[in-house]
Amino acid sequence: MQKSSLLRQLMALRPEERRRLGLFLASPYHNQREDVRQLYAFIDQRLEEDWGGLSKESAFAVVYSGEAFDAKKMNYLLSFLSKAVEGFLVQEEIRGDHVRNQWALLRAYRRRKMPRFFQKALKRARDFQRRSFRDVEHYELAYSIEWENYLHTAGEQRNLPSQLPVLNETLDTLFFIRRLKQSSLLQAHQSVFREEDDPRLLKLIMGFLEGSAFLEAPLIAVYYHYLKMVQEPGKEGYYQVFRQHILSGKGGLPKEERRALFLLAINYGIQRYNLGRESFLREVFVLYQAALEDGLLLEDGRMSRFAFKNIAGIGLRLEEYAWTEAFIHDFQHTLPPRRRSNY
Repeated sequence: MQKSSLLRQLMALRPEERRRLGLFLASPYHNQREDVRQLYAFIDQRLEEDWGGLSKESAFAVVYSGEAFDAKKMNYLLSFLSKAVEGFLVQEEIRGDHVRNQWALLRAYRRRKMPRFFQKALKRARDFQRRSFRDVEHYELAYSIEWENYLHTAGEQRNLPSQLPVLNETLDTLFFIRRLKQSSLLQAHQSVFREEDDPRLLKLIMGFLEGSAFLEAPLIAVYYHYLKMVQEPGKEGYYQVFRQHILSGKGGLPKEERRALFLLAINYGIQRYNLGRESFLREVFVLYQAALEDGLLLEDGRMSRFAFKNIAGIGLRLEEYAWTEAFIHDFQHTLPPRRRSNY
C-alpha cells in the first residue's frame, strides 16, 4: 500500500482537507460503503507516522475483521476510496465558488421550467459575477450565465428581444483574452519550445484591437501591450503601459493571474538587460520587490530556488546590501529544506 497512488492523493491534502474528507465519506449521499469509510479512518490515523504499519494486510484485518486476506477484494477497496477522494476534490473545487454554483442552479431551474426561481437565481448570479475577479473565468462564466438566460428566454417567450448581441460581445471578449494570453505565454517560452504562433491570425487580431473599445477590458489591454512590447522592443512606451497595469493591479486580477503577468515582465526585463539595456536591471529589481510584497512568488509557502538566487544576485549587483540581507533573512525559510543550507 505504501507505493499506492491513494497514499499520494491523501498526502497532498492539508490536515483540514483530510478532516472534511472524513465528513464527506461519512455522508450517505456521497458514500454508502462502510468499508471505504473504515479504510480511510485506518489510513488517516497513520498517515503522518511511520508508514511501516500501512500494509494491505493490516488494513484488511481492521476493515474486514475475522476474514482471510483477499488481495483482489483489498485492491477493489483501495480503488473505491481513491474514486471517493476524487469526488471530494471535485466538491472542494466548487466549494465557495458562488458564481459557478449560481450558474449550475440557473441551469437546474431552466431545465425544470421554474421561471420565477430562475429570475431570482439569474440576479444573484449576475451580482456574484460582477464582483468576481476579472480573470478568464470571469468572462467564461459571464458567457455561461447569459447563455442560460438566452435558452430560458427563447423557451419561455419567443417574441422577447434577442439576447444574442450580449452573448456575442461576451464571447468576443473571452476569445480575445484567451488568444492573447496563449500567444503571450508562447512568446515567453519560444526559446524553450521552439514553437511559433500563427503570425497571420495574431497580426489580424492585434490590428483589429488597436484603438478598439475591447482594450478597455484590463485583461485584454495587459496582454495586448505585452505582445506589442515583445514585437516592437524599441518602443518602450508599450512596456510602460504594461508595467503600469501589473503594478497597479488594474482590473482586480486574482493572484495566479498577477503572478503570471509579473513573471512575463521579469523575464522580459532580464532579456532586455542581457541585450545591453543596463537600466532594466533596476526594473527587474523593482518588479521582484513588488511581487514579494504581494506574495506572488510563494506557492504553498515555498519560493523557487531560482527566484531566490536571482533576487539576491540582482540586489548585490545593485549594491542594495541592506535590503538583500533582510531578504535572505526573511525568505530563506521558504526554500525547499534540502536546498536551504546550500543557498
